[in-house]
Amino acid sequence: MKANQIITSAIIALTVLVGFTACKKENTVIAPITQAQPISSAMGGLFQQKQAPAQSFGLDATQGGTIRGMRGTIVDFQPNSFINANGQVVSGAIQLTLREVYDRTDMILSNRTTVADNGLLLSSGEVEILAYQNGGRLSMAPGASYALYIQSIGAAAQTMNLYYPTLSASGENIWLDAGQPTEPTLFGTDTIGIDPPVDTMCFYIIDSLYPNIGMVYDTVYYPCSNNGGGGWEPPTPTVYDTLYSFFPSQLGWINADCLPYSNYLPVRVHLPTTHTYVEFTDTRVYMALSSVLAVGTVHQSFTDANLFEIDGQYFGVPSAFIGQTAHIVALHYANGRYYAALIPVTITAAGIEVTVTDAQLIELTPAQIQALLDGL
Repeated sequence: MKANQIITSAIIALTVLVGFTACKKENTVIAPITQAQPISSAMGGLFQQKQAPAQSFGLDATQGGTIRGMRGTIVDFQPNSFINANGQVVSGAIQLTLREVYDRTDMILSNRTTVADNGLLLSSGEVEILAYQNGGRLSMAPGASYALYIQSIGAAAQTMNLYYPTLSASGENIWLDAGQPTEPTLFGTDTIGIDPPVDTMCFYIIDSLYPNIGMVYDTVYYPCSNNGGGGWEPPTPTVYDTLYSFFPSQLGWINADCLPYSNYLPVRVHLPTTHTYVEFTDTRVYMALSSVLAVGTVHQSFTDANLFEIDGQYFGVPSAFIGQTAHIVALHYANGRYYAALIPVTITAAGIEVTVTDAQLIELTPAQIQALLDGL
């Protein structure tokens, strides 16, 4: 076969960002570090087992560098960015963990809903980034920040802000707006196709250019197509990343969100009277919108222990989704057993009202609960 090389130029989208330059490093994978979450009692066991997994990386704190998560998150650190508990800048080897939350299932099972102090958020994704040295937690040095690139999931036309979490008195995760409004950017590729030693498959080196990071290389295989003269042509490249870019100054949980809703409708969920419920301790109820990445907590009534509700005054189901589908998720723990219900509902002008039956709130193992919620 005649050797042949074709170079096809695709889109290279560059974003002008106020930031810093770091070289891409090879990352050493280390053993996962288990992190305690702000959850307690019986439901905590479920969340600890089934929350989004922690991916672990090694990094030289003196040089800085880049890590990339399994679901496309990219984090780029400057040199000498970390301090220990004594406020001293650390050097040498450190360990990083990254959790990526890009779907409703992980939001629920990581106990990370998309609720702000002033309404329901539309999210593009949530991540947790932690750093350690010799088992001790590290923080960002004063004045330091890092480049964070979050995937655009179902919100490509939205401007997203950076959100940091706080905990309410009851232990509920609430997101606070930290600003940094960002438009999504298509980071494109140069694609190099190389004639292979066989006639059936060709491969392309996807050469993705990211601001402040440089090139990230992936190899993608396609069936070869004849070019009329015994050669071949690569197809139009389809491997692109649309990312939101932020520059956080703290580690921990971070959310890319916007607050597009202002008018809400009530949500009422009646649980079976055959169980006794204590919110946060042994029971959680969630509302998940189907067409966008938005998950809210439905709280236990003060007057009826079997009723979980949101009044619709400051939070609830957005009226913009009337006629669309949502899901109610109920999780419960009693006498050493977990129970779960997943109920699809249509949002009406009156909001959402659901009565969960004993036949719907069924006993499941944590693995079965995760499989049930994977359908969200």
